[in-house]
Amino acid sequence: MISLDDVSVITPCNDGESKTIVEICKKMGLDVRVSLQPWGATLDQESADNLKRLRKKVVIVEMPSLKAERELEKLGHEVVIIDHHYYPKMGLDRRKPDSSLEQVARLFGYTLSRKEKGIAINDRDYIFGMIDAGYSIPEIQEIRQLDLGAQGVPEENIQKVKEALTTAPVKNGITILKLDFVNAGYAQDFLVLQNPTEVRSLLILGGNPLAKVQFYGPPELVEKLADIGEWMGGGGKTKFWGTNHPDLQEIFRRLKIDGLETDKLPG
Repeated sequence: MISLDDVSVITPCNDGESKTIVEICKKMGLDVRVSLQPWGATLDQESADNLKRLRKKVVIVEMPSLKAERELEKLGHEVVIIDHHYYPKMGLDRRKPDSSLEQVARLFGYTLSRKEKGIAINDRDYIFGMIDAGYSIPEIQEIRQLDLGAQGVPEENIQKVKEALTTAPVKNGITILKLDFVNAGYAQDFLVLQNPTEVRSLLILGGNPLAKVQFYGPPELVEKLADIGEWMGGGGKTKFWGTNHPDLQEIFRRLKIDGLETDKLPG
């Protein structure tokens, strides 16, 4: 365990896990620098004002940037990376069995409560992991709601996703959801909670024009997309993948999706 007086923590606050990390750091009296960046946050894009007078040890949570990390080391800081994701286009594989929340707790000698532990399991192993760990459906729904709230997901978008799923086509076992907005990974919640024993594949085409593609499904399918995405992660039963630079034709080819006219999709 490291001396808390020597530490600065730089972290986003854009989902349930990172929000909980911020709360724990503040509870422990740590020097925590909360980034205002959304998903996809990187240290090189962080405001210079938020990085002034950093302490000796700098703990960076899920804000990958080799260049910025090396610059901190050149300035004499000891850099500690907290992460559990894979960033193919950066050539960074930071996957670990524990979530970032669990890593932070271990680093600072903090004992997670049952709910905090559930938030950690949700982030690394999603609903399936929480079920395997003995969490009830009401507990799972509470944790998922907390996660969506921390992400700033509008209730209007949640309702749109529910409606869109009722008419979404299924190709090669993959539900294909077309939406006029991005960041709708929570659509998988509704599929999973219908039957928590089954892993169902979901491809989300977000934005008009198309700006982001997300995929959720079995690890073997997610791996087929690995090298053409910006991020991927997840647990043993189900993984996720995404890109902000979608090559839809190539994505369809790798997932063996044929005969789909995206301009005729509902959404």
